[in-house]
Amino acid sequence: MQSPRILLADEPTSALDACSCSEIVELLTRLAQERRMTLLVAMHDAEIARRFASHIIEINRGTVREKTSLSGTSNETHSADSDI
Repeated sequence: MQSPRILLADEPTSALDACSCSEIVELLTRLAQERRMTLLVAMHDAEIARRFASHIIEINRGTVREKTSLSGTSNETHSADSDI
């Protein structure tokens, strides 16, 4: 059986109601934690991202605009204007 180290999810909550969004993200988060995988999610819902993510990278038109670490009790935000 293969054991991937990264779980990629592209817009897993698009077109879902708020309750379903939370359930899906909780499921993905729990799965990644249980299997010790990195979870990488592309989404447009910043509120959901802030509730569940440990790190957020904001990209606008192919350029990294902001990198935020949400671990622990302090949030660290770094502006970045680098092309990806």
